[in-house]
Amino acid sequence: MNLLFSDRAEELVYHDSIVMPELSRKEHPDRVFGLRERRNFEEALSHPSASQPSRTLSSILETSPFKNAGEPLLFPFLILEAKSEKGSDDWDSIEKQTAFPIRTLLKLQQDLYEYTNEKSHWLDGPLVWFLSNKGEDWRVYGCFTDITDEILNYVRLTREYQNRLHYLHHSSADSNTAHCIIVERKHALKG
Repeated sequence: MNLLFSDRAEELVYHDSIVMPELSRKEHPDRVFGLRERRNFEEALSHPSASQPSRTLSSILETSPFKNAGEPLLFPFLILEAKSEKGSDDWDSIEKQTAFPIRTLLKLQQDLYEYTNEKSHWLDGPLVWFLSNKGEDWRVYGCFTDITDEILNYVRLTREYQNRLHYLHHSSADSNTAHCIIVERKHALKG
């Protein structure tokens, strides 16, 4: 059991009040990974905000895009979306389906960055990884924020990995068959 990370599977992502009314359908990414709530997070979020010293970070910040069902998933940083190789979904539809959840995760991190900026040693800002696959083909995206002319932009950097999965079978002394998956990466930087 990992004590630092947790995940949610096919759970509804709640967006901010600007985005939620504009969406025609609810979004449930296949899997989202983030941080477990630990004592050190509780302590850090109970500190006063740098921009509003009379309020704590936990009273100002949203920390999760999910409703409080079970253990909180704080500041998610990884989204996985998987589709069947034979399904009708193309890469564009997979990206569009996940665009607003990615934006929401980046916004959670961006808000944290802005409220802790003066006391933080965080130099690079928000980052969300998005991994998608159709059958054996994978795409990996690094998503981040960029402020240009005082406007916050949500940016997706694409690095495509085309993978083939190889299954190796071997028999052990007690005749159990073990399966090993070897991922052969063939990548090309997409502009």
